[in-house]
Amino acid sequence: MHYVYLTNTIVTDQAQVDPFSIFSAPYAAQFIEAPDEVTCNWKLEGKKWIAPPTPPAPVELTPQEKLANAGLSVDELKVLLGIN
Repeated sequence: MHYVYLTNTIVTDQAQVDPFSIFSAPYAAQFIEAPDEVTCNWKLEGKKWIAPPTPPAPVELTPQEKLANAGLSVDELKVLLGIN
C-alpha cells in the first residue's frame, strides 16, 4: 500500500512513505491509502479503483505523410533545403 492525493476523484499525487513525513500537515491529511498499482490518473469510483484508458499506439507516418502534415510538398522541401 501507498498513499495518493485525489483531485475530483483522480489521483494527482502519490507518496511511497507516510505523507506526514514529507508534506505539510494540511496537505498530508488529504492523502488516502491505495493499492500499489494505483498511480497518477487512476480514478476512485466509490470504493473501486479504475485504471486510466490505455493510450493509443503511436501512428508511424511515411515521410510523405510527415511532409503533408507539415504543409509541405516534396518539391517545397527541396527548395527550402536548397536541394535541386
